[in-house]
Amino acid sequence: MLVEMLRTGMNSANEGFFAEGYVHKQVIDWIKEMLGFPETTGGVLVSGGSEANFTGLAVARNAKAEVDTKAKGVQALSRKMTIYCSDETHHCLERSVEILGLGNEALRWIPTDDDCRIRIDALKRAIEDDKKQNKHPFCIIGCAGTVNSGAFDELNALADLAKKENMWFHVDGAFGAWVKISKTHRHLADGMERADSIAIDLHKWMNMPYGIGCTLVKDRFAHYSTFVYGHEAKYLKSAFDQLKDQIINPHNLALPLSRDFTSLKAYMLLRAYGKNKYSNLVQQNIDQTNYLGELIRKEPNMEITAPVVSNIVCFRYKPKRLTEPELEKLNKMIYNDLNQISFWMVSDTMIKGKYMLRACNVNHRSQKQDFDFLVNEVKNIGEKIISQINL
Repeated sequence: MLVEMLRTGMNSANEGFFAEGYVHKQVIDWIKEMLGFPETTGGVLVSGGSEANFTGLAVARNAKAEVDTKAKGVQALSRKMTIYCSDETHHCLERSVEILGLGNEALRWIPTDDDCRIRIDALKRAIEDDKKQNKHPFCIIGCAGTVNSGAFDELNALADLAKKENMWFHVDGAFGAWVKISKTHRHLADGMERADSIAIDLHKWMNMPYGIGCTLVKDRFAHYSTFVYGHEAKYLKSAFDQLKDQIINPHNLALPLSRDFTSLKAYMLLRAYGKNKYSNLVQQNIDQTNYLGELIRKEPNMEITAPVVSNIVCFRYKPKRLTEPELEKLNKMIYNDLNQISFWMVSDTMIKGKYMLRACNVNHRSQKQDFDFLVNEVKNIGEKIISQINL
């Protein structure tokens, strides 16, 4: 609240120079260090995961296009550019592809395995099929924590394939990238640091006020040249070494020109609590999630419906002798009743055609008794519904 009062009182529309510029740079440097990215990586703070993904994919499109898309646009392409992600990828990626002029038909949804990770074999076949049809595969998107189940793609395998095919490797880490600072699960993010670009959120697992996200891009020239004014782009290569102040200026690295000193929120919290505090909070959420998973496994009328990987448990109430349509109807009723008790205590989702409840733990105030309460409520509501209606 103090930061919001200070930002509003200053009413600054500039984040590139003076104190504001130094604060933004420091926040980007801290994020790079926490996530294991090289010091030479560039970055910019944005409004959230959707804009962070859009920013990374805009750079990818321009960097890999076979024409100067800044000057000529995608209509000058002789080959259709194609981009690849898993069928568990967040829908904001589809929106980005559409806005970038590639069209949603350019986005290849690759099936996932039983662990909700992109199937590398299917990805390879899709790329080869598109090459045979004279299309231009240019970008692979990996998930560092899917929204539905918290699954992590095999990021090293995706990085290897992108390198082999000369494709851009982008990671959507908006949800789960911060597992990197955990004590027990950081291995899930192995290979994330090999991405050409990554989108992350700070207002989810980092418990910062909405809205604040970040895009990191390794190729600073490609990043800067994507968003700098077109008439300036022709001078970039010859003058790039003299543009050190400009290539870290966030006004040149994302769509908005007016900025509201968003970096102050992240600066104050990171400065106050530091990496160790946030690491402990992330680990606490993971431990609590595993506790919830164990509670559900002990219940004869409940089942885990997706692997418990990081900080999400997908589950459903499953008494014996009910068909799949009946189970879906029952769990939808349980979900509605839960929301009457505590709105958004859980959400719901569909994975591989199966309806389920979804408990996502990113709250620094969560306690073990909260999960005991959840399991007991699901049981009680389920039993009550079964006794009252004919399923």
